[in-house]
Amino acid sequence: MHRLRVHFLLPIYLSFVLIHVLNCTHAHSPAATLRTSTFSSRTYFGFLLDLQRAKDGRLHPAMAAAVNAGAPGSGQDDKWMEELMAGFVSSADTGNEDLVIATRAALCDFCTQSSVNADAVCTALVRNLKTRQGQDRVLVPTLEVVAFLFHVGIFAPCRAVDFKNICLQVQKAGYKTGNVRKIEACIRVYGAVAALDRDGVGSLGSATAPTGEVGAVDSQKRREAAAEARKRLGALMYHPWPRVRSMVVDELWGLLMVHDDEQAAERLKGVDWGLADKAAVKTLLEAVGLA
Repeated sequence: MHRLRVHFLLPIYLSFVLIHVLNCTHAHSPAATLRTSTFSSRTYFGFLLDLQRAKDGRLHPAMAAAVNAGAPGSGQDDKWMEELMAGFVSSADTGNEDLVIATRAALCDFCTQSSVNADAVCTALVRNLKTRQGQDRVLVPTLEVVAFLFHVGIFAPCRAVDFKNICLQVQKAGYKTGNVRKIEACIRVYGAVAALDRDGVGSLGSATAPTGEVGAVDSQKRREAAAEARKRLGALMYHPWPRVRSMVVDELWGLLMVHDDEQAAERLKGVDWGLADKAAVKTLLEAVGLA
């Protein structure tokens, strides 16, 4: 009960803290704008995301000086975004539906403003996958948000991300875990990475394929990451829990349909893969190219 109360009051507390660190020198100050926004609104979360990069003097001078104290390239910006994302993902994954929708909408708005914003968010999430291992309260929603950003076409175009490394971090996250929700999130991320080798860059038509020598290298890395993700999905088909195997099949169905491989997708039908033996699973994986 105490934890629930603290979690509920945290956004309110954060609002008061923000108001104190914002520049409040006039009636139309950023603090005044923040006071008019509820702490579960799209405007509120957009304000948080824009806070560091805004050039309108919304941060109090003392706070701005502290934020910008690091030398260029010192990682100060990265650290800010990592910590912001570590808290932000909780609202973007758990809680009531309106809160999740508002948070994800604000995140999409921020990322689509510029590639710089998108790269900052995506790379911060990947770093958190590595540094927050063992912290399921942060790790599970981070996995869910990574999968979400893939599905809306924001994550795949990011060239600052090592997609194969994502597979490694996801594998570590799911290793010998008893957290079914975490495994499900891992499966979603694997499915998203596995789709990278389709036409373009796997961004749902929002970007074109890279060209030239750099583009060729980038495409090769994406294919390698996709192959690794498919390998991980195939391995999870041998998971001892029927529910996990069923979740993998659901992800495989979507993946095969993305690749317009309806013939392979048909092989998923008519079998309870939660109860299927290893021989049947092996035959399936060979047929769909995941063995």
